[in-house]
Amino acid sequence: MAKRCLPLLMLLLAVQFGYGADRVRIGYSSISGAYTPIWVAHDAGYFAKEGLQDDIILIPSGTQLAQVTVAGEIDIGSLNGSSAIAAALSGADLKIIGNSGNKMVFSLYVRPEIKNVEGLRGKRIGITRFGSAPDISVRYALRKYNINPDKDLTLIQLGFMATVAAGLQGGSIEGGVVSPPTQFAIDKAGFKELISITDMNYAFPNPALVAVGTIIRSKPEVI
Repeated sequence: MAKRCLPLLMLLLAVQFGYGADRVRIGYSSISGAYTPIWVAHDAGYFAKEGLQDDIILIPSGTQLAQVTVAGEIDIGSLNGSSAIAAALSGADLKIIGNSGNKMVFSLYVRPEIKNVEGLRGKRIGITRFGSAPDISVRYALRKYNINPDKDLTLIQLGFMATVAAGLQGGSIEGGVVSPPTQFAIDKAGFKELISITDMNYAFPNPALVAVGTIIRSKPEVI
């Protein structure tokens, strides 16, 4: 009897502790609503249902995430399309395998005393990093209003979207590029949405899902 029960016990243990599950390391580059699908899939157990043991890792820079993905430290990266394309153009074996968004989802928020876009001249605008999706999107938006982002104002990289929000609240910047959920907190705090970049329907892979060619070839069932 005990011998007959042993295989069943081993099977139950394997299911409980995830033995045999393929490990997949997924990196994302920002705490932003654009990365919600990854968190939902993790929290709802969708990866586990596909036989995957997922490790979700924050690497707060698209450029750095592209580098660690190419180095093999991450299996799948979720990052802004510009970083992925730049890495591929530089010779990296990085492939875009999909994207969870197809446009920029950002807004430019400002302090209440700034009444219009012309009021941005000479002001300091916070972004996460140069070359990031917030940087690219706000440059695009400003040029639509005939504002030169390199001459008419100062873009300041602050690292994180939460730091951009803190800069607005503390007065070290007059404007900042944010996205949900940070945008909701900024709006509630009384700051003004001056430009909805989301409504401009700027087509862009944001974020893009990437993997290196060796991972795609060696783990096609995981990808």
